[in-house]
Formats: sequence, C-alpha cells, structure tokens
Amino acid sequence: MSLFVYIYGINQTVRNVVERGVIQKQLSVLSAKNSEKEFQYIAEKNTIDMSKASTMGFTPTSQEIFVSRQASVAFADTAFAH
Repeated sequence: MSLFVYIYGINQTVRNVVERGVIQKQLSVLSAKNSEKEFQYIAEKNTIDMSKASTMGFTPTSQEIFVSRQASVAFADTAFAH
C-alpha cells in the first residue's frame, strides 16, 4: 500500500512540475503579447491631434463641464445590523 502511495506521489509531483513549465511558457507568451499591445496603444495615442479628431467627428466645445465627487458622502455598513 505505501509503495502505491509513494509512486502516486512521485507521479503527481512530476505532473505538477511539467504543468508549471507549460503555464510559465504560456505566461511568457501572453506577457509578450501584452507588451506589444501596449506599444501599439502608445503609438496610436501619439498620432491623435485636432485634425484627426475632427475627421472622426469630435468638435471643440465652448464650455467645459467637470464632474466632481462630494467628500461628505458616507456609507453605512449594514452587514451586521439586525
């Protein structure tokens, strides 16, 4: 019985090590793709100017409106109220 448990434990350990290697390789590929997308975003962002914005339908506004949050808002924790 203990030999079976030992072999099973070794088998699971080897499987976990192999799976970790596969996951690390996938993570590396996804990280590289993410970096590429970030550089593409920055490159596109740097090409936007007023003429490009106007061709996309954006127009200058005469009045700027900003939204602000009031600091006096409070939330009650009712999770323990009966």
